[in-house]
Amino acid sequence: MEIVEKKVSMTELFFDLIFVWATARMTHMLHHLHNGIIEPIEYSKYLITYISWINVWMIQTVFNNRYSDDDIVDQLFTYFNMFLLLLLLNFVNRDFQEVFIIYNRLTVIVTISQICQYIRQFYKRNDQENRELIKSFIFTLLLKATIIGVGGFLPYDIGVVVVVIGILVAWLYPIIYINRMKKVPINFPNLVERLTLLMIITFGETMLSIATYFQVNTYINTFICFVMVASLFFYYRIVFNDIIEHHNHNATGVGFMYLHYMILIGISAVTISINALADKEVNNAFVVIFLYLAFLVFYLGIFLNYKYNKKSHQYSMKCIINHFIILILGGIISFIMRENHTAILGISALVNLFSAVNIWRFSKNCVLTKNKK
Repeated sequence: MEIVEKKVSMTELFFDLIFVWATARMTHMLHHLHNGIIEPIEYSKYLITYISWINVWMIQTVFNNRYSDDDIVDQLFTYFNMFLLLLLLNFVNRDFQEVFIIYNRLTVIVTISQICQYIRQFYKRNDQENRELIKSFIFTLLLKATIIGVGGFLPYDIGVVVVVIGILVAWLYPIIYINRMKKVPINFPNLVERLTLLMIITFGETMLSIATYFQVNTYINTFICFVMVASLFFYYRIVFNDIIEHHNHNATGVGFMYLHYMILIGISAVTISINALADKEVNNAFVVIFLYLAFLVFYLGIFLNYKYNKKSHQYSMKCIINHFIILILGGIISFIMRENHTAILGISALVNLFSAVNIWRFSKNCVLTKNKK
């Protein structure tokens, strides 16, 4: 089946602007350390909030990929959702118990708006495969709206648990109807482009952290941080621009999207680590472990996308082993030198620079081998 080119619309790019601000707001949820560390409960709250926001983006992206015509009605739905999300963002860093009811109501309205988009497309489609898939999406969103709506009417201690369940159900439930998605493959090149743009937004927040927390008298740290983040971005770019097979005719995109949650969480954790290193009260052992776990999650999320690689670009065992050996060694040396923040940043920069060069050489060698054949 031929893949018809579907360009990212200006409306989608406009919609992405909300998530530029959202990424920054959510990062600031962890701006203050407690006894030099990020408490597990605080990080759990951050993760749930982050996943719920990215899930809204993913749902909209999947809808646009499969069904949106970017006509005036679709655009009006997008603008309405943007307005609601802007209202929601004002409550992200507030005491959640104070804004619990209004936050849940706005979330339910956003979800109902997305349901209406799918209902409209249901009546525009004649083929059974698309109708069945649309019904599955509608059911998932109805489930999310119902659970979160009910949670909003319960006492806070119980209601917040119910709301979290609603968020996780909406996040994971689509796995159940993956067979229906196989009958209506996603436009994979468009999905790659959309997720790449979301990653650029996330990397943008990491770059802002460098600019904010390392000032005029610390040029060395600024440069080292830039090398580290640029290396991570270069690595991502090589994989998803040169190694991934964009013209995948039968992809559902499910695994690709879920693994991007890992990648996004990884790079966001790098941002949090950079912020933490600027805090004089930080627990150095904690920040080293947190930073290298962030790298691990980021790289694992990328490596696990191997099934989407071009046939000529299948990872060799040597490439994988070299990568993780240097990551482990970097973590050990950084932990030993944990009292020196410049050393932590410098070693981390070298580790990621090596990884970037390693993947670049791997991609280049694959191309040379292919050309020889």
